Amino acid sequence: MANAWVLVVGMHRSGTSATVGVLHELGLTLPEDLMTGRSDNHEHFESVSLSDANDSILGLLGGRWDAPPDLAPGWERRADLVALQQMASRSVAAAFPRPGVAVWKDPRNSLLLPYWAQLLSPVLGIVIPWREPMAVARSLEARDGMALAQGLDLWHRYNEAALAHSAGSDVLVVDYDELVEQPMTVATTAAAWLERIIPGRTLDQGTVARAAQTVSSPLRHERAGHDDLPADCRRLRDRLAELHGAHPVLEARTATSDRIP
Repeated sequence: MANAWVLVVGMHRSGTSATVGVLHELGLTLPEDLMTGRSDNHEHFESVSLSDANDSILGLLGGRWDAPPDLAPGWERRADLVALQQMASRSVAAAFPRPGVAVWKDPRNSLLLPYWAQLLSPVLGIVIPWREPMAVARSLEARDGMALAQGLDLWHRYNEAALAHSAGSDVLVVDYDELVEQPMTVATTAAAWLERIIPGRTLDQGTVARAAQTVSSPLRHERAGHDDLPADCRRLRDRLAELHGAHPVLEARTATSDRIP
């Protein structure tokens, strides 16, 4: 089973798959039970067994990916969730049966990081790709028929939870627009970050260039302003923009709303 972890979190439709493609080319190990057949994203990079596990956890908590439950502090220690730990460990072993530094991407881990932190060790770093909130909401509207207001609420819930649960960790924040428009810049930043968090890891320019080339040129790219955003989305959007880049220890800050991640 994998012996070290890099976790990719953040909101759905925010470049998480493209980010994993870069990290994999830079030497991180993908799950061996990858999802296939996704019409909206042929390179989804998510594990079947771990996705099922996260669906089960969210279900026990009374929610779904598109209807996150409200979670009080300490929820991850609930007896019914502790009872799932053997199942969760089997899912981890099925997805990553070989040793190495694994990259596990699942946006739902923005919500569920406290649970998985009990089972995965060591987590070397966390990557948070983010995208303009209205662009995400429009993408969800086009794919799922989701109302824009719901999409914006989900964007806020996921990104606020991702930041809150990553506080104190070594974090790389990736801007979707920069990923699409300047993939070499993002790949270079990611390579330097990996060299710092993984002892003995060195990456040459050829490898970095190949990683940048994994970002698909026709990757959907909807620009959107933020003048018409709800106030809490606008504040969180500005905070993510300020956090661009690497943070050896992500600082904990007061939430941007009264919601519980």
